[in-house]
Amino acid sequence: MGPAELGRRANDARATEIQHDLQEGLRDVGAIRAAPPVAAAPLPHADWAPGWRDSTEFEQGRIVNGVTTSLYPAVGALIYGTDAAGAFSKCTGTLVGCHTFVTANHCVDDDRDPHDYFVYFQHAGIFAVSAISPVNTDPTLPFADVAVLTLAKPVSGLRPVGLNHAAVAQGTSGRIVGFGRTGGSKLDFGMKRTGRVVTGACDHPNPILLCWTFEGPMGPPGSYSNICEGDSGGPLFLWSAGVDHLDLVGVASKGSQAECLAGDRGHEVDVQQLASWISGFLGGDTLGATCDDGPVFGSADVRFLGQEDTLFPTKSRTYPVSVPPGAVRLRIGLNGEDIVRPTGERTNLDLYVRHGALPDPGHDDCEGTGTSQYAFCDIENPAPGDWYARVTQNGDTNGMFQISLSLVKGH
Repeated sequence: MGPAELGRRANDARATEIQHDLQEGLRDVGAIRAAPPVAAAPLPHADWAPGWRDSTEFEQGRIVNGVTTSLYPAVGALIYGTDAAGAFSKCTGTLVGCHTFVTANHCVDDDRDPHDYFVYFQHAGIFAVSAISPVNTDPTLPFADVAVLTLAKPVSGLRPVGLNHAAVAQGTSGRIVGFGRTGGSKLDFGMKRTGRVVTGACDHPNPILLCWTFEGPMGPPGSYSNICEGDSGGPLFLWSAGVDHLDLVGVASKGSQAECLAGDRGHEVDVQQLASWISGFLGGDTLGATCDDGPVFGSADVRFLGQEDTLFPTKSRTYPVSVPPGAVRLRIGLNGEDIVRPTGERTNLDLYVRHGALPDPGHDDCEGTGTSQYAFCDIENPAPGDWYARVTQNGDTNGMFQISLSLVKGH
């Protein structure tokens, strides 16, 4: 099957699946009830990223009543296509080892060819998938909707998360993260969003499930949230006393209502009951261990920012970065609303990065082009001075996007 045919069939399949879900009242996510949010701390960046906003979480309505974020770097988007330049949003997942990515099994069950999948991390890049675990057929673990993907190369600069090994009681506070849509009839996949959660009683007797009910009315963004299509496979983390505990507790699976709004009930797979099975696919990876001796996201040697923006009514936006002497890496990621219009036209954004002057096609040091809404530039030993990242829009289809920046300082 050629790239064009795969892309056409995949788009048709996703549109058909969504329409079927809207008719049948089914969706591939877990419904979430949330606890109050805590704002992200400001980042001192005026000296090196002038004009950027000073937070990596934005109070916009996302997930379903969540906030957009460029934090939680181990959470990535599972994207689908024959090449990264044309791949589109499918699901979410979490890095648990240097090569090991956990998502929902139903995200890959219709096509288990690993060459058709890639994983995007806002602060690390786009990684090809080299292997997909077989379906878990343990009869004692029905509804084990989890798959383990092996990445073709290790992910550097991020710390993978560990696996939870403790039982999760009802009333436990947590956080969900995903690249899915915001509910109702919206098809705004592709933005990374987060919200706070509280576990509740299950409406299903299977003991492998963690369950929630999403009830209205909604509170402030992030305070009472829900997951929708595209968030499938995304993580549930524990949250207590204002602190995120980044062990993977749950994997988003199925919901009861297609629109993901009030009254929705959902299920999430309880990771502690599958921890041994997941660990069997680690290969040489160590759970939660970094892949090299270099600085990782969140350490004092890595400055990072994220910004949400739109190109309406302009066709491009440019973001300056001042790189100090001795910097060893500049990383810039782009992800945006992966919207397919009724006409079949997709939102189409490109990324261009250049040192010392404004970038344009053919005049850049790095570019991420194609029909995908995901692009990444990774520049080793960047020259000191002014750098510019430009996001451009092709065609007339507009949407929101996120640009994420990491600057690794030298020693």
